[in-house]
Amino acid sequence: MFDAHLDLREEYQGTLMSHATWLRRLSERVSPDRIMVVGGRATSSDELASKPDGVKVLRRPEPRFASDELVSWVSEGRSCYVSVDLDFFDPAYAPGVGNPEPEGASPSEFFDLLSLLKGSEIAGADVCEVIPSLDPSGITSILASKVLLELVSLVSSKDLVK
Repeated sequence: MFDAHLDLREEYQGTLMSHATWLRRLSERVSPDRIMVVGGRATSSDELASKPDGVKVLRRPEPRFASDELVSWVSEGRSCYVSVDLDFFDPAYAPGVGNPEPEGASPSEFFDLLSLLKGSEIAGADVCEVIPSLDPSGITSILASKVLLELVSLVSSKDLVK
């Protein structure tokens, strides 16, 4: 998962299932060592303290920091679900999100990381948190479209190799 937030809270505003808790719920259904968050940089102390053992968090989104760990993680034969929350990107590139966080990745850094998944077994993917009304320029929607196109291309190229 590419996200500025860990989404590992036990509950958020009195509910167990929300945008801030969904990864916690997933970690209760699958082994936490199958979960990796790339770019997590906006966390609360309680969220970090209660992070399930095994969940891998790569705080620095730049390829030079994350690429080796990402390659190692996917090369273990893991089937991957790729979730891209647009707040992973720096707000300069994706201002139209609900919780923008400074010091995110550039699109080039993200696409370099995404290319490392080429040849991996991609089980599915999603792109989330695009709020066009918060971005009159439309650049967030354009970036989301490009991310989705690259994800489809990544999955399709795997199918073509078979």
